[in-house]
Amino acid sequence: MVVQRAPRRRVRRSGSRGTPCCRLRERAGVHGVDVLEAPMGGSPDDAEHGRLRLFVGGSAEVLERCRPLLEAVATSDRISHMGGPGTGCTTKLLINLLWFGQAAATAEALLLGRRAGIDLAALRDTPADSAAGSDFIRRDLPAPTPAVAHRVNGCVSKPEK
Repeated sequence: MVVQRAPRRRVRRSGSRGTPCCRLRERAGVHGVDVLEAPMGGSPDDAEHGRLRLFVGGSAEVLERCRPLLEAVATSDRISHMGGPGTGCTTKLLINLLWFGQAAATAEALLLGRRAGIDLAALRDTPADSAAGSDFIRRDLPAPTPAVAHRVNGCVSKPEK
């Protein structure tokens, strides 16, 4: 990574880990280069329909200067300034934690329902319109990840008596 010759505005796409971005920010700062982190959120469908989100960590001033560049990826209303350095990556990790928590809790609820003799298809469709309804239930549950599908369909062969 050559920071000495980096232009004033440069995009580096990285994963959700904050540590490499912190090192990059430190090295870039020595040379007067500003750094924002902007982890992306959304599904392939969101990307196709222009609904991606960016969770930006760093200076608000730098964000406003770089906003036109970020708007090539997400609309202005879907670019959220989360705070100072590290907050964008932390926000993305917290969102992932919540999503996977919902996936695990939903899989457990489906397992319990199946063990109780409830038809899995009926149980899968019911929570969307209940107090437990969420975007996860409505959007992701109809097409569960292979791990969730295996857990629900493969671990319990028939209701316990």
